[in-house]
Amino acid sequence: MTTRLVLGVGSLGRPLVDDLAERRGSLTIVTDDEHRIDTLRADGITVVARDPTDRSVLDDLDVAPDTVIVACDDPERNRSLVETAAAVFPAAFLLAYTGRAATTQQRDRIAAAADEVVDRDD
Repeated sequence: MTTRLVLGVGSLGRPLVDDLAERRGSLTIVTDDEHRIDTLRADGITVVARDPTDRSVLDDLDVAPDTVIVACDDPERNRSLVETAAAVFPAAFLLAYTGRAATTQQRDRIAAAADEVVDRDD
């Protein structure tokens, strides 16, 4: 069974989460966005209501993901999430969204840590 972990849910992340929720396997979301938490839980999706940028939150998860997806809109938050996720889940495939209006430095750091990068600004 495929295990997916999504860190943060921005404008790109929500449609992706909706698609992933329909697929076989498990899906866990970590976000501290109260509105998203309520909406996702109402849709029957497992949500950990904590700050995904806090490494101790990721360390404490009872999840061994095959895939980790970073999907916030803020490029600096995504950079932090990607680097932390790569350290905590080194065996997982890491898909990362750069976020809106990411700088070259942010894009480069995200690309260095992720297996695949989505950049809507290209």
